[in-house]
Amino acid sequence: MNFLNQNHNHEIFCKKFAIEEEVRSQEDRVRRTGSMGILTSPTTFAPCRRLGIKSIRDKDNSHCVSIWPPGMGILVIIDPTVESYQMLASGVLAGAKVVILNSEEDEVRQITRAILDYPVNSLHIVCHGSPGSLQLGNTKLSISTLTKYEAELKRWGETIGSGGILLYGCEVGAGDIGKAFVGRFHELSGVGVAGAVSPVGNAELGGSWELGVKVGEVGDNLAFGEEVLVSYPGVLPENLLFASQIEPVNTAPTANNSNIRIDEDTTYNFSITDFDYTDSDGDPLTEIEIVNLPERGELLLAGSPLTPGQTISATQVGTLSYRPEIHENGDNYTTFPVIFNNGSENSNQATITINVNSVNDPPVSTDDNIRFEANITGQFQFQESNFPIVDVDGDNLASITIAQEPTLGSLTLNDEPVTNPIPVSDIDQLVYSIEPTPAGNNIDEFTFTVNDGQADSLEYTININVGERSTDTPPTAADAEITIEEDTTFQFNTSIFNFRDEDGDFFSNFNITRTPELGRQETFTDEGVLENIFYIPNHNEFGNNYTNLEFQIGDSGGLNSQETYTLNINVTPVNDNPVFTSGAPTTATVGQLYTYQITANDIDEDRIDINSSNIPGWLQFTDNGNGTATLTGTPTDQDIGNSNIELTVTDPSDTTDTQIFSLQVTGPQAPTNLQISGTKFNDINNNGVLDFIEPGLAGVTIYVDINNNQVLDNDEPRVVTNSEGSYLFENISLDPGTYSIRDIPPVGLTQTVAAPTITVNSGSTTFTNIDIANIATIAQSGSISGTKFNDLNGDGFFDPGEPPLEGFTIYVDFDNSNTLDADEPFAITNTDGTYTINNIPAGNYTVREVQQTGFTQTTPDPIVT
Repeated sequence: MNFLNQNHNHEIFCKKFAIEEEVRSQEDRVRRTGSMGILTSPTTFAPCRRLGIKSIRDKDNSHCVSIWPPGMGILVIIDPTVESYQMLASGVLAGAKVVILNSEEDEVRQITRAILDYPVNSLHIVCHGSPGSLQLGNTKLSISTLTKYEAELKRWGETIGSGGILLYGCEVGAGDIGKAFVGRFHELSGVGVAGAVSPVGNAELGGSWELGVKVGEVGDNLAFGEEVLVSYPGVLPENLLFASQIEPVNTAPTANNSNIRIDEDTTYNFSITDFDYTDSDGDPLTEIEIVNLPERGELLLAGSPLTPGQTISATQVGTLSYRPEIHENGDNYTTFPVIFNNGSENSNQATITINVNSVNDPPVSTDDNIRFEANITGQFQFQESNFPIVDVDGDNLASITIAQEPTLGSLTLNDEPVTNPIPVSDIDQLVYSIEPTPAGNNIDEFTFTVNDGQADSLEYTININVGERSTDTPPTAADAEITIEEDTTFQFNTSIFNFRDEDGDFFSNFNITRTPELGRQETFTDEGVLENIFYIPNHNEFGNNYTNLEFQIGDSGGLNSQETYTLNINVTPVNDNPVFTSGAPTTATVGQLYTYQITANDIDEDRIDINSSNIPGWLQFTDNGNGTATLTGTPTDQDIGNSNIELTVTDPSDTTDTQIFSLQVTGPQAPTNLQISGTKFNDINNNGVLDFIEPGLAGVTIYVDINNNQVLDNDEPRVVTNSEGSYLFENISLDPGTYSIRDIPPVGLTQTVAAPTITVNSGSTTFTNIDIANIATIAQSGSISGTKFNDLNGDGFFDPGEPPLEGFTIYVDFDNSNTLDADEPFAITNTDGTYTINNIPAGNYTVREVQQTGFTQTTPDPIVT
């Protein structure tokens, strides 16, 4: 049927508003224009000089009335489909909160969360509108859908203050249907509601900012000041909140302080277990932020120094290392702060403390050079100073040992052959003598070690120049080569190059003229003293001809070599332990899949194998063969409890790393304090949806069909609907699962849709709008259908090109009162303008529409039989 023909010549559509993009001067300020549901102030804000706060002048401007402080308590909801919504968001009063709706989730629930998160005196909703409806993104609020959000609207009303709810959708309050919509909004929320009756926006386009329909107490304060009339750049203010910022988030992990202990002069390689990380959600560690570096020593990632604030992934932990300063030690030697991340949230800051165990360092000494005229003195008596000792631990010389006797002369101790070791107290009784005295310059030597009471040093040489000295010449040496192991420290000594001096002078000093390009060379005491110079390759680096340095040497006569020589350094690889780089989730729930993606790394790029032990039967372990493995399974009730699981990663050299963790299995917990609510109603239009004016059915028994046998059993929860047809289950407990909510229908009523269901899990506690629809059984009934369209030419016919009209209410006027009554069936036109009204008893009826502002009916109301 197409008997509802209207002539629609209203040309203002509630879709967009436009603004001028430039403001050339304050005197030439451009007004804002538009015809969409956007709130700005229709009044003039002026300072209240007496009170010192902003105020609103009443219509006759006769006095200044103080209001809620600007912006405080105001929550503004903006649909981002509104053109230039950024300008509106930027133009709110200071202190107001703004939420930009997210189209990917229910818009009404976003508003509910925002209301619950902030103290709200007044709620302002800015979106597209039409008579009797608001378009909030993908959610359309109309008379027929408001009841679906009854529980949500009730929560709004319990939180919103005296400022009420202001609806700035075009014509939302226009006509009978608009008034009914605003009234129903007020009824469900319990607070005052105001709605626009005309297009909202710029006056030149026929719009205004007046709210023509108000039901209940609604404040006069607006969300926008005069600044909304000034063009703003496309930057949102600091108080802007997106819906995604206020939705529930994953629980942040916890970082605990931890200690590691290493030996002096060693490099420590971290593993994931060195970081004390916990997460109540069972999420694994994904990243570590190194907030600051340790004050002493060096923290390295893959051999390169880190920077403060650098973030590393959990998979990189195996390449994180620390080495203290050489020869330094102590408890609480140094610390560095860290922050953990579980993929979405940061933890608190924790401190990693490094303790360095003291280890005895062997003492060092130096070669010595002695010159004496044997034909005059005959012998040389040694002193303690001829055997100097350098000990980084602070130990003193305890004894010396003669390792190799001289070849030309001889050594005696207290006129007797030398007996090792020689206590420091007897050194001054050590004598070198030579007979007969040789002619010319002769070089004799012997070697010795020094002892600090715990360890011997390397061997050193005392050179003895016996006889007269000739003209002095510079010393010579030769290019040299050393081979050391990866991640070790090399101490220089005279044995690495061929020192020669024609005058019989002795080695005196070693001068580096070009430092190595890789690794680092360090001097710990006097520059040039060979035994005080050390070389350290970069962590985990090796290779033949790894690097080199250039040097010169000096003799005891004060001359340096004229040539420069090269020392080539080879670094041989050593096997590094493989390490785990993943952290295990430590909780599992009965009936839910548990998965731990295990990762490990070997800096040597060796093939590694991952193995498991103490694995409970419900878990399956798989080594993927590429440094990863998977531990997965679904526990049952029989698996509840703790299991200590051990994982081992091994390389071909049988070096390993072990990860041990406790996995706790918990049972599914039945939700407590479950709430289920809804309405039992007379589905007059037989569409299965609780529409406005469809009456609730009182005194009907509603029950949870736990065993799904469609019969109310003695142990199943039940309630009886109240006078409005509403019901509420409170504080009931159900195991996880899906349940049907059923009724015992009154005689003469038939359920129009299948019983609704709810699904209970550990995260669900409240179910609302679980409505049950019934309709009176009619022996003989029919249906009425047709199309509502815009009769552009006013001829009463649905001509090609004439658009259908959505959202109009068509009803059967049983009592011919020209008013839609509660017991009269109706339908809302669809997007294509069609409607259908079912289950109409036999008889003659007038079919009418709820008139909307701006429309004129072009045909009389039809009578159908």
